[in-house]
Amino acid sequence: MTTRTKLTPKTLALQAHKLSGDIDSARWALAELAAAAKAEGVPCWAEIIGIECRREPRTVMAWAATWGWCADNRVRGWVAELPYSFFECASNKAGKLSFDVLIELLKTYEGQAGATLESFRAELSTLAGEDGDNAAVFRSWAEKEGKSILGWVDRAPTRRAADCLRLAADALADAVGAN
Repeated sequence: MTTRTKLTPKTLALQAHKLSGDIDSARWALAELAAAAKAEGVPCWAEIIGIECRREPRTVMAWAATWGWCADNRVRGWVAELPYSFFECASNKAGKLSFDVLIELLKTYEGQAGATLESFRAELSTLAGEDGDNAAVFRSWAEKEGKSILGWVDRAPTRRAADCLRLAADALADAVGAN
């Protein structure tokens, strides 16, 4: 068991900062490793790294793509204070937004103390025109899931399970009607 001193707001902040930096360093190192393995043509590189990290190969491929985007554009050194995830989000939007827009947004978020990844991701989506009508997206999802749930009512293992499924489908139908 680890012995530690009592947490105060200051010690908590220091520990969280150190640990998040450790996580970030590991993600950059894994992204570099994945990009190198891809470039060298190592067979099943994404699967091998994925097994060792307990991640899906598509996640490992995203790490390699992020590293490549950052290396190709010499981005990483420009905005040193942002965590890896900001760069991953930016590289994911490289096909929809210009390099200049992405860099400006990264620089803006670097300069904002306390700016979150979630707000960065939301702003990127808005800039990329992916904001959409949330009510329409919800309605489409709820209708699809409601039909799927109803398909399970007759196959439910017990009467109680079937009743619960009917309630869930009804709740989704009500939610769609409320929008």
